[in-house]
Amino acid sequence: MKRFLLVILTMSLLAFSGCSSKTEVDNSLKDKVDPIAENLLLSMKNNNHDSFVRDMDEKMKSIFTEDYFKNMNDKITPKIGTYQANSKEYWQTQKSGDYQVVYYKAKFDKESDVVIVKVVVSEKDAKTLVSGLYFDSPNLRK
Repeated sequence: MKRFLLVILTMSLLAFSGCSSKTEVDNSLKDKVDPIAENLLLSMKNNNHDSFVRDMDEKMKSIFTEDYFKNMNDKITPKIGTYQANSKEYWQTQKSGDYQVVYYKAKFDKESDVVIVKVVVSEKDAKTLVSGLYFDSPNLRK
């Protein structure tokens, strides 16, 4: 009987330690990406290209030229408005190959629903870099 209880206790500890580890990884990633995501959103709001590309990997920087950034803002802003500073709320993380994906729910002044902000990041030389950025909301789908 003691052996049976010991096995159950061990299995329970392993199960809980696995959950704890995932939460710690999620929190660690969230802590790294939160300021990066806030910077991206505020840079869009302020039309600041240099600040916007600050934390992007080289491929993203090559895509997000000043003209591309301006065109993106010109298409998104009329539909959802401007980002309401510090309104983003962490939603979830996912792993996709060599990339981590962090999802936020954010408020924009012309969108009655939340805007889902998907920030894809990778690690290079111990630095977290943006490798993808996506937005989704009812107004953007119209």
